[in-house]
Amino acid sequence: MVSGTSFADALGIVPVAAQAGSPILLNDVDSLNLQTRNALKDWGIRDITIVGGESVISQDVMIELINLGYRVDRVSGLTRYHTNISIAERYFEQPTAFVGASGEDFPDALVSAVYAAIHHQPIVLLHPEQLSTTTINYIQSQDFEEGLLMGGPLAISPEVEETIRLLIQ
Repeated sequence: MVSGTSFADALGIVPVAAQAGSPILLNDVDSLNLQTRNALKDWGIRDITIVGGESVISQDVMIELINLGYRVDRVSGLTRYHTNISIAERYFEQPTAFVGASGEDFPDALVSAVYAAIHHQPIVLLHPEQLSTTTINYIQSQDFEEGLLMGGPLAISPEVEETIRLLIQ
């Protein structure tokens, strides 16, 4: 379950949901919306992972789901970039490649989601101008052979591209 108004968390979880054959349900911040509630019931879903912090899907929604009998957990971080790396660390064991796309706008990550899902690669959201320490640490901690960067120099600066190149050598 992801926010219906913020793209970053949804894009990061696409390859995971595709591999698991699980839907990605959109919800409001402060209450379980009727469409999502009906989909959960109609599709017989019992386990729910909320993607994102309480600012995108509140603790009240999590409690409501638990009270309705669902098993609920959350994957999140302080920022969209931290949440994205939490997704990668939790669901991708020893990946050899990743897809990198801007975390500030969605088109490049959106068009790369199918590729990432087919190849079971995490989508790593990148700040266009500078990598976060969390992202640097994640890339360094993996044995990546390659990173496919989506978008031009306005989406991912040449400096960020060069930093990534150095990190995966």
